[in-house]
Amino acid sequence: MKSKEELYQEIEELKEVNLVDFVCCTAGFYIDEEKTKKENRNMNSPKYVFVENEVGDKLLISRINNDGKQQFVYKNLYNDVDKGNILSFIKYRDPNYSIPTAKKKIQNFKNNIQKGYYKTTGIRIELNTEDLKNSTESSLVIIQRKYQVLPDFKHTEYLRSRGLSEEILSSHLCQNRIKNEYIYYPKLTSKKPGIKYINTVFPIYGSDGNKTFLCGFVRKNEGLKLTEEYSKQSIGVWASDYKRNEKVTHLVLCENPIDALSYCQLNINYKKDNPLLAASNGELTKTQMELYQEMVLRLRPDTIVLANDNNSRGQLFNAKILSSLKLDEKNFQNVNNLLAKAEILVGYKDKFTGEICWKIGHDKNDNSISKEDFILKHIPQFQKIVQHYENANKDLFLVNDEKYPFKIEKVFQDFQSEIKISFYNSNVNWVEINKSIIELKFDSSERLKIELSKNSDWNEDLKQAEGIIKISTEEKQEGLKV
Repeated sequence: MKSKEELYQEIEELKEVNLVDFVCCTAGFYIDEEKTKKENRNMNSPKYVFVENEVGDKLLISRINNDGKQQFVYKNLYNDVDKGNILSFIKYRDPNYSIPTAKKKIQNFKNNIQKGYYKTTGIRIELNTEDLKNSTESSLVIIQRKYQVLPDFKHTEYLRSRGLSEEILSSHLCQNRIKNEYIYYPKLTSKKPGIKYINTVFPIYGSDGNKTFLCGFVRKNEGLKLTEEYSKQSIGVWASDYKRNEKVTHLVLCENPIDALSYCQLNINYKKDNPLLAASNGELTKTQMELYQEMVLRLRPDTIVLANDNNSRGQLFNAKILSSLKLDEKNFQNVNNLLAKAEILVGYKDKFTGEICWKIGHDKNDNSISKEDFILKHIPQFQKIVQHYENANKDLFLVNDEKYPFKIEKVFQDFQSEIKISFYNSNVNWVEINKSIIELKFDSSERLKIELSKNSDWNEDLKQAEGIIKISTEEKQEGLKV
């Protein structure tokens, strides 16, 4: 029989198995080469690998140094619960999970690789901290030099074709926040090069805690969205300018800069008010949410507007922001302390199911009564969450064939108990989830505002308002489907 030390060592070695090959060979995932290339300098030895499958999961796979061992870890970009090492990956997908069955599954994978039944992806993630640091720094210098020589934003035709007015494009909001890029033909060395077309360029800025820095830029044109090579889009956001000597009235968070400007033109008097617009450029990472948090605490805006797309994915982004966000209201923190500090995980459980998990920390229960009785009698915040979703089940119309929109599961533990809410993955249900977070975690704070566009996004609303496009009821409903 193996000793505890030998068993522990065996399990630690399993975490070194190439997780990219494992998920691609055994779980139906495939590499998102475009995204992986954008986030890495060298595709043959990347720092991050992005994989996805047909049911809507998207994983970021990387490696960490654990006591001198390079172990693979992953995170599902659309489900905060689904993360960890290779054992976590198996556990999340196998209701009958056990360590012995997981070991057997991994060993079978290794045998099939050796026998040639499975083919490797050819991608290896090798951790070399100093090399990675130098590579990142040098690539950022290249990007910053490229961006610095781009011409100022004077060619506004593309953005005006999207409904944005010359007035907002020439306002302080866009000063040094948009540039142009001229593409010439046949060659720059010819005597009279002609202009082939002009791109609109949006910079992406990150922060090291003390200062911001350019970490990439995105080109846009009719039928074109192209991120500059070596850009670190996942660590930065686009942000408008604002009046530095005045209080920020609105912090508007969107998926892309054009939507943010569209929302502002439709809903904010930007001459009188002082909005700051920000956009994550079609994704939402932990680092980007940390940047949003930094803006909230540093600028203390009067209103925080979540204006992501009016579909399931956009409302999931809103839920992720609300789950991680902390406000600076002391009275609110005191009144709603346990719920304000609750750990909230949101994401897609699968293609058809969304999930939110509330984790409430508390003292150990009295051994004289059951955990369930202790929590229900002494932790009123736990029951408040349950009651909220039970009431919602009574009031909401049904959007699927289940008896209730929300399925409620309670997990009672000594120091942290959980309420798991699962539901049909629809835009309507995600909107209700977001309302529940604002009511429960933020005590219905008036500073938080979720804005829903009439169509799939705010630029479509603007184009419709300007008469550029006409959207029928059928097209609108089609755009809002899951």
